[in-house]
Amino acid sequence: MEMYYSILGANSAMTPEDIKTAFRQQTLNNNENFDNLAAAYNHIISNKEVIEIPNINEVLSSVVSGVSGGSGESDVSHKIDAVLNNLISNIFQPTNNKTENIFKDISINDVYMNVNIGEFLNIDDLKHIYISELNLNGINEFTITDHAYTTLYKITLNLKNDSHFDITDDGHLFFKKCITLKEALCGFEFTFEHLDGKTFTLKNTKAIIHPKSEIKLPSMGINKQGQIGDLIIKFDVLFPEELSDIAKSTFSDLL
Repeated sequence: MEMYYSILGANSAMTPEDIKTAFRQQTLNNNENFDNLAAAYNHIISNKEVIEIPNINEVLSSVVSGVSGGSGESDVSHKIDAVLNNLISNIFQPTNNKTENIFKDISINDVYMNVNIGEFLNIDDLKHIYISELNLNGINEFTITDHAYTTLYKITLNLKNDSHFDITDDGHLFFKKCITLKEALCGFEFTFEHLDGKTFTLKNTKAIIHPKSEIKLPSMGINKQGQIGDLIIKFDVLFPEELSDIAKSTFSDLL
């Protein structure tokens, strides 16, 4: 057993938390030597698992007491075999060795509200991750591992956008608004609902809106890693199919 402690730079008086700290430090040290990383990793992980198996001292003590208790050489041998089998089972077949695969759709509304992914999926290990850290175009795939680099979760989040907004990966929101030629020339007023359910009114009485014009509303887009994008409204102007002679004359006089 002392050999195992030596590999970790630990000793038998250390608490489990101290042993974990020693393990992490050894891992960092071995990262500096890439050629030996794989071998050192296997040694450290397996030895750490041996050290951290619950109540190992009590288990081994019971084997020794079996000798003094007169159970006989055969019984002691069976007990030792049972202990060794239990150790091997814990090292190479840990009880928590199943990777949970999670596939879930996430809406653009959740993205705008910058929901906490851990709360969204009800997983404590992910409560430090927010939507703002994700790729906003397409599918997000990532894994969560434990301290021994065992994969606990493989998560796929599929961003679904059923709104009238388009989204860019830098956090800007776009939507198209069609207005009539009269509204483009004389002004307009319309309301729209944002992704958080709030209603806004946009009113224009002064500017002439040209086809493909844009109005930018700052900081009304998506929070992308602390940077909030803009909401950009793109205008399409609907021209009439035809004009009456009176309308043509009126426009001719005005323009």
